[in-house]
Amino acid sequence: MKSILSILIVSVFFIACDKLVEEEAYSILTPNGFFQTEQDILTGVNGVYDGMQNPNWYISTLWMGDMMPGALCHYWSYQGWNTLNIYDSWSTYVNHWQIWLSSYSIIGRANVTLNALQSSSVDGDVKIKYEAELRFIRAYAYFILVNTFGHVPLAVKAPESLNDVLIPDASLSANPTSDFLKQVDREDIHKFLVGEFQFCEKNLPPDYSTSSVGRATSWAAKGLLAKLYLKMAGKQYNYKSGQLENGDPAYYSLSLQKLEEIIHSGKFSLLQNFQNVFGGLYDNVHDNNEEILFAIQFLSTAECGQSGEGSDLVLRYGIRGAN
Repeated sequence: MKSILSILIVSVFFIACDKLVEEEAYSILTPNGFFQTEQDILTGVNGVYDGMQNPNWYISTLWMGDMMPGALCHYWSYQGWNTLNIYDSWSTYVNHWQIWLSSYSIIGRANVTLNALQSSSVDGDVKIKYEAELRFIRAYAYFILVNTFGHVPLAVKAPESLNDVLIPDASLSANPTSDFLKQVDREDIHKFLVGEFQFCEKNLPPDYSTSSVGRATSWAAKGLLAKLYLKMAGKQYNYKSGQLENGDPAYYSLSLQKLEEIIHSGKFSLLQNFQNVFGGLYDNVHDNNEEILFAIQFLSTAECGQSGEGSDLVLRYGIRGAN
């Protein structure tokens, strides 16, 4: 009898402890439950813009884009940047993988926010505007990826489980089926990007008030669409044969059409002083000037503390040999 009583006491004790550790959740913050107001959405979209401030993305993108043709006027030796500038030591250069990692980080943020945005209860026009911003940033990241690597995975939604993104056992499958892992032909990515930039061109505003300057605009989408058409018209590297092949020359006229729309809009023009294109060296007088279609934004030192958010890249680029 005493043993039975002891068992009952212990059982009651564990049941009571179980009740004590049960936590009643009064609210749970999830992506699908957070975006209920326009301010909520703005916070999420700003988080996607923030991915573009990652130096591993924008610096590596500049080096792979402008440095290779010779736009770097100040030589560095750190991590082989100087040797890359003269097309040497490619095998020791690591920053092209930073483009891969950082681009997919931006894309992942955009996909999660886009997925949550669809279930938001905010006004439809507001939702479309922010959807266009998110799709612009995502398309920009894919534009960088396809230009750098060619065939890459094309993921346009957030993963539903770890199985979507885990690399399969090589002995089980040499050809992953997940959209997050399988390579998509460059031509298919180009077609996807045409549709994305056309959507953004239609649904993004042409400009913003002073407090929102720097966000994606319809003109920025038009400019990237023109660059995309130009790339589709030019030489294409065949990854199977290792040869350069002609693109579709019909895209030249489409690119010209978009560029003429920008030129004849009256909103943009070339600056007389080349240095001013990159903003002021010691002030912000020329930031977001009339030659800029889109620029990643950073707070100045006075606005965010002693060190500021920007970089010294403006001092590194220019015409070689010029004063």
